[in-house]
Amino acid sequence: APSAPSSSPVLPSVQPPVGDVLLVGPRTSNVVAISLGYLGRRKHVIHLANTVVGDIIPNTLAVARQRLVVVDRHGFEVARDVPLGLLARQADLCGAGGGPLELTLQVDDWSAGPSGVATPART
Repeated sequence: APSAPSSSPVLPSVQPPVGDVLLVGPRTSNVVAISLGYLGRRKHVIHLANTVVGDIIPNTLAVARQRLVVVDRHGFEVARDVPLGLLARQADLCGAGGGPLELTLQVDDWSAGPSGVATPART
């Protein structure tokens, strides 16, 4: 008996979601969705919760890495050693839950004095 031709089903292409990223399931606490802004542009990225803030600066900005700081949505500079998971939990406690963690890269205006050379703090 002749066999029927085997054909693979054609699956429709899946488009990424347009709205907010919603992470669900038992491993949700292991990752953090962030919205990272720089010079008026925004990049949406998912990182492991144990990633520290200093590691989220994109490699394309590596030349300026020493002069950039990460600022939260309230304008506070976030230290480079703070894990994203901790920052996300604190944002949820402040009523910012439901969306990605909003962070912005800014040039550190404290890193250079008037001549462009770092100056020590005066007391």
